[in-house]
Amino acid sequence: MRSTTDSVQFSEEALRLMRAQRASEAEISQFAGIIQRAHEEGGYADPKAFLNQLNPDEMEVVRKAHGLARSIDVGALDFEGAHNLLLPHDEARDLNNDGLLSIGAGRTITFPPPNAPASVKQAWEDATAGMDERDRWLYEARMFSSQHIANIHRNADGSITVTEPGTSGYRNPFAEPGFSYQTLVKAHLESIEYAREKGWIDEAQYYKDKAFLSGFGEALRQQGAV
Repeated sequence: MRSTTDSVQFSEEALRLMRAQRASEAEISQFAGIIQRAHEEGGYADPKAFLNQLNPDEMEVVRKAHGLARSIDVGALDFEGAHNLLLPHDEARDLNNDGLLSIGAGRTITFPPPNAPASVKQAWEDATAGMDERDRWLYEARMFSSQHIANIHRNADGSITVTEPGTSGYRNPFAEPGFSYQTLVKAHLESIEYAREKGWIDEAQYYKDKAFLSGFGEALRQQGAV
């Protein structure tokens, strides 16, 4: 951990991400100061109002700390998106429990979802330890696909519609009563067996995926995660 003000500390991961976004050490320190002010001035109760009080240079620091491509339009933000701008990226919160992280105007996916039990997050870390970053991202996207599928609907006329995040009826299956991560792993194992049977996946990829999914399932059991 590295202290950037008397009270605010950033994790090594947060520092790595900000430096990767080309934030200077001075800007990182300024961002820590903005976070400290948000804590002291009640900025998290009304994050949009707090952001509106920042001067242009401070808003640029916030933008760079999060690696945003465009200037921040505070009026276009929802509560969660504004709130998470006042936190380092690795402390962003899914306040509305939709399974997504709103940071500024953008939404990002992550697996396990932000509000998953700690046991699931630890099982994921155990299963992906030492994994190539690209492979980890691909497996994250694959496991998260359950949320996309839950919001795709086939209508009576055969047309397909998708319920978008932030709209009425959007589902976060990971937060629904009775959801089981072990059942999710089982479904993905069955999926690759079917893909192999149909010749849609080569043998090398099949064994790679099976090893990972089996390992994640075992890690879940070891952590006592359902």
